[in-house]
Amino acid sequence: MVVSGLTAVLVALVGASCSRSSHSSQQGAAGALASPAVTAPAGSGTSTGSRPADPVAADIALQQSSLREHPNDADAWALLGLDYVDQAKVTVNPAYYPKAVGVLARSLALNSTSNVLGFAGMAALKAAEHDFAAARTWAMRGLAFDAYNTVLYGALDDADTQLGRYSEAFAAAQRLNQLHPGVPAFTRAEYVYELRGDIAHAEAAMRRALDAANSPADTAFAQYYLGELAFNRGDPAASLRFNNAGLAADPSYSLLLQGKARAEAALGQVDAAVRDYARVVRDVPQPQYVIEAGEYLQSLGRAKQAAQLYRLFEVEAQLFTANGVTLDTDPTLFYADHGSPAPPIEGRLSGVVDIPNACATVYIPTAIFDFDVRPSAAGPVQVQRGPGVPRSSF
Repeated sequence: MVVSGLTAVLVALVGASCSRSSHSSQQGAAGALASPAVTAPAGSGTSTGSRPADPVAADIALQQSSLREHPNDADAWALLGLDYVDQAKVTVNPAYYPKAVGVLARSLALNSTSNVLGFAGMAALKAAEHDFAAARTWAMRGLAFDAYNTVLYGALDDADTQLGRYSEAFAAAQRLNQLHPGVPAFTRAEYVYELRGDIAHAEAAMRRALDAANSPADTAFAQYYLGELAFNRGDPAASLRFNNAGLAADPSYSLLLQGKARAEAALGQVDAAVRDYARVVRDVPQPQYVIEAGEYLQSLGRAKQAAQLYRLFEVEAQLFTANGVTLDTDPTLFYADHGSPAPPIEGRLSGVVDIPNACATVYIPTAIFDFDVRPSAAGPVQVQRGPGVPRSSF
């Protein structure tokens, strides 16, 4: 393994509920290594001075070279697995996930008892596959060995948040803040507040994250989510300002273009929105952003261009599925909005099973029911149950 001071590693976890995107480091696992007091946020960038154009690819090459000389280095195999998970995110290429499966299995075969990096890698991989229960298990396994590891507390918080275990997620975020106050803890606390509907505390937590940011990528990340909060409270002008401020801090942070495009669309700045959505699809074609860009084009009457993006989404969904990733909520929203509300019901409900938090639960398409199940002043619809309906005994 080529790295000094091995104590913790950045875990690139993918959060998917409510269309939340993870913050990719784009620096490689080894570049994110730090002492326990200087652990980078999950998926966050850490300033390291000059860096290669594709730092994750550079770190992959570095670990591969090291492993050719030291094939029994469990830590190096784990770092390579973390890099593959990160590169899958950065490039939106799910073909890296099976590679991560193989190298992490090799790492754990070499050391299955005290392999903290291997446990962190598996937590990252399972989160990327949207198997958050398994991600939580791996994080807990690592913490049983190293109860002060801030990276694993971040992984635990992410998994608990996606699983709807908000009290436990908040406790993990608080523990993370005790061990290492800063961007990782503040951003995770913000998300729990947001899912609880406590927007005032969510904004306060994200502003603390912005104040604590010590790299352009961390600043861009905080500005992006401040823009998200502003947009969701109905202030696209403020959202646009936050996204522009983020781009000024880090012009390479492509996700800000999505926030910028959406704000521009809401403000009626059509040419700018179309231009920026095109750049989003080109630079970071996450399925949710491909759908968003397509629906905006459709709203402008550009049906042919929209259809091309919808086809791209369907191809992406097939690729993710083929590589072991369940998209859950993205297909739910897409097919519910585009003419296929019912089949297959299993796929639509999987989001509630895999990500049973406040967001995924409301993603069940209402058209699969025989009557309107949405909340109303009249109250819930009473259904006459037949004699064959099973009843709970507790």
